[in-house]
Amino acid sequence: MSSYQQSQAGSPDVVVSVLRIDRETMERLPLTDEQAAVATAAVGAVFAAAGVTPNLVATAEWEVEGWDIAGFPEPGPGEWFDILMVKGEAHDAADQALAAKWPELQGQWTELQLYAPAEPA
Repeated sequence: MSSYQQSQAGSPDVVVSVLRIDRETMERLPLTDEQAAVATAAVGAVFAAAGVTPNLVATAEWEVEGWDIAGFPEPGPGEWFDILMVKGEAHDAADQALAAKWPELQGQWTELQLYAPAEPA
């Protein structure tokens, strides 16, 4: 599986992987290596253009998820929501890149997964 990974000084790497989801059945479908490379390149381009890293996006997800428990911070969510909007744009870019190259994938969408890579054994 192809993935987009960028280091951020002082932080562990976060990997972005892309899964394909059938909109009707909500089934997760595998991507070929070529499809994964195209989708993750599109995600990486959006992140780079916005000046965010996968680590920053993962941190924004963590912060916003915590608000479900603790409530909104003062003075407000601001930049974390802005960063999550970039993740939404990355979703769209991956969808569009896949559909442009493989028209049969039109009507399916992607799921971006952010995770820390496993430590080598």
